[in-house]
Order: sequence, then C-alpha cells, then structure tokens
Amino acid sequence: MPFLDRVLPRLGRVDRERLEGILRSLAEERDFLNKVLNLLSEGIVVINRDGRICFTNRAAEAILAQDRTNLVGKELREVARDSSLRGLIEDAVHNRVGILGKEITLEPPAHDRLTVTMVPLEDDAGAFTGAVFTFRNTTAEMLKQLRYAHVKQLQTFRTMAASIAHEVGNPLNSLDIHLQLIERNLRPLKQKRKGALLELVAVAQEEIKRLEHIITQFLKATRPDLPEMREGDLVAILDKTLSFMEPEMRSHGIRLEKAYAPFVPPLVLNADQIRQVFINVVRNAIQAMPNGGLITVEVTCARGQVVVSVTDSGCGIPQEQMEKIFDPYFTTRDGGAGLGLMIVQQIVSEHGGEVLVASNPGKGTTMTVRLPVPLKYGKMLPGRKQPKG
Repeated sequence: MPFLDRVLPRLGRVDRERLEGILRSLAEERDFLNKVLNLLSEGIVVINRDGRICFTNRAAEAILAQDRTNLVGKELREVARDSSLRGLIEDAVHNRVGILGKEITLEPPAHDRLTVTMVPLEDDAGAFTGAVFTFRNTTAEMLKQLRYAHVKQLQTFRTMAASIAHEVGNPLNSLDIHLQLIERNLRPLKQKRKGALLELVAVAQEEIKRLEHIITQFLKATRPDLPEMREGDLVAILDKTLSFMEPEMRSHGIRLEKAYAPFVPPLVLNADQIRQVFINVVRNAIQAMPNGGLITVEVTCARGQVVVSVTDSGCGIPQEQMEKIFDPYFTTRDGGAGLGLMIVQQIVSEHGGEVLVASNPGKGTTMTVRLPVPLKYGKMLPGRKQPKG
C-alpha cells in the first residue's frame, strides 16, 4: 500500500513535527521513484489533460533531444520536432485513445526507429486527466535483425554459388579432357585440314579456361578471405577515391561538395576494401543523376563511430524497393549486376560497421557508412579534448 494512502486518512490528527516527517518520507519516495524511472531504457512522458508535460525521465529527454527544464510545462506536441512523431501525439491526445506499440521511423538525420505506446489516465468518474507516453528506441534491435537476415541470406547465396560452380565446373573439366583427346586424334591428319581443326580446338580450350577463371573469381567474391586490417586514415582514402572519380562526375555534369569534421580519428581497416566501398557508393550516386546534379560527401563523428554520408540529388529510391537494395542481383539498371551494394554491406559489416540508406523519391538519396572508432581514440571525439595541430 503506497505511503500516501496510509497517511491521508490520519492527516487531520497529525501534529507539525509528524507532518514534517511525512513530507520527508514523501520526498524520499518521490526521489526513489524518479531514480527507478531514470534507470529505464524506455522514455516516459506524463502529460496533463491539456497535453502539457508533467514528468519526463532521462531516456525521454534523450529521444526528444532536450533537458527536463525545457520540457516540463510545455505541450508535448510542440517539443516533438519530428513531424511523424508530432502527428502521432496530436492524434492520440485529441482522440484520447490509447496507442499500443505503434512503430515509426524518425526523419533524417536521426533515422531512429521508435515504438510508441500511450495509455490515457482517467479520474474515478471516467474523465480524461492526462496520459502516459512510452517511447522505446528499437533501432539497435532492427539493425540486429537486419544483420542476422543478411548473414542468413549470404549463407544461402554462398551455398548456391558453390553448388552452381560445382555443377558447371564438372562439365567444363570433362569438355577440356575431351578436347585434349580430339587434339591428339587430329595430329595424324594432313596438315592443311589439321591446322584449321586444331585452331578451333584451341579457341574452345581458351574459352574453357576463361570460364574456369570466372568461376574461381565468383567463388572468391562469395567466400572472401578475412581482410588484413591496419590503422589507416579514412579521410585520405576517401579523398583519393573522390579524386579518382571526379572526371567521371564531371563527364555527367555532376558537382561535388565535401564537408569534413575538423578531427577524424584513425580507424582499423583494410584500405583497398574501404576504397571499394566508396567507389560503389559514389558510382551509385552518379548513376542516379543521368542529367547531372550534386553529390555531397560529409564526414562526422558520433556515438563512437566515424560517419560518412554520401547524398545525391537524383531520382531517389521508391519505398517498396528500399528493403531489397542489398539483395544479391537486385538492380534497377539495365545491365546492372546487382552485387555492388551487397559487397558494400558485406565489407562494412566485416569492419564492424553498418550501412544505412534514406531516400526521398524525386529528391535524392543519402547512403551512410558508419565505422567504429578504436577505443584508444574515443577520448578524442567531439566533446572531449582533441590533439593540438
């Protein structure tokens, strides 16, 4: 039974000294509840009947990107900067109907995935007195599920690739053997006729060797060796890649703009593979703007990661295609192989990072690569003392 419920019936018989003790106990109980609520990973916001905030915990303050002093007393819909979240809150408060686990994705630059629940509060007469909102950030869970699905997909793809290579390799080997036998049987023939036939056999043998090489490379791509990792300068790799690709951009009438953080720590990476990531990402941006446009490359540091964002002003990606863009062989271009973004995701994943895509059809696409910062450089990130020079 809550402390206050035990005390209220006897309040008229309480002297000043005992009343002070009751108030201290109430303050202790309030502080204890605040500590418990602030330990929760879910954001909690309590509003009154007018939609104004009465209470928030730390997780909610982080989600709303404001501290408690700027929140209490304000309307929740006013402090929700994201339009989709604001619309959800307005509908819930206006209709005074509960929400159970509504999922929304916040607008750029956050891209966070939230699960929102709202429970209306009523007095004994059933009148609306306020509501409790809970916000659960499910971004990490979603990314974990996507990574698991991607790993399973790659396993299936590799098994299929190995099976195809085996099934194709055996007939090629048999063909090569039979061509060698034909070559031997042709040698006793007269030179004039033999020469033309041996030339045809040689062509066939060369084509078999070429197919065997393609199969070997294909298997290597689907079952790559673990990359050799070294400490390297991501910005230098990125700049070198952009310089290499600038002539291609100019030939398509595309301008390039760059914005780099003043300090970007070294990362543990494979320079060749990371360069391949940037080539694929930038080339995708170029191909999205056949009539020219703008590519903006931004490098920032956030949450223990270096974040590289490549934004184009192209045609964008339809919503129904967003979940397929990392699938093997999925492409919207004539003649496209559909392996570029699969390779990007695979390399970035092997570096302990993640790839995010946000697109606005008709306006452009932003592809974001996040790579982890080594712990020894974490103290140098924004908000900490940075090295001189």
